[in-house]
Amino acid sequence: MNLGQASLDKDLLRIALNNLLSNAIKYNRPGGEVVLSAVEVDDDTLEIRVRDTGIGMSAEHLPHIFDKHYRIVGDSSRSGHGLGLYLARQIVELHHGTIKVQSQAGVGTEFILRLRKIPALYQEGANA
Repeated sequence: MNLGQASLDKDLLRIALNNLLSNAIKYNRPGGEVVLSAVEVDDDTLEIRVRDTGIGMSAEHLPHIFDKHYRIVGDSSRSGHGLGLYLARQIVELHHGTIKVQSQAGVGTEFILRLRKIPALYQEGANA
């Protein structure tokens, strides 16, 4: 599958995706599923999704999950500092993209990243 060319910082994007995938694994249920997918929405937009079948989150937490140091209190067996989603959002926004979340407690969570593909900049860098 070819998603075309995009001007993205691969190291930063790797950090963002690693944070999302790590959370999907950490908050999944035994035998659960984690799915990473990417599609070209149109000539200018790339969409990346990270979906899990884990414990999910209730609606009250969703407005805060991208806040620095925000953690859902409850399960002390899952360590962390509340920075992974904050950093993921910062990285996506640095790329002029958006990140959204859909989640339901007991069902799972899906993060949706939309990134602008900037082929002209990519071509200029490739030709330099």
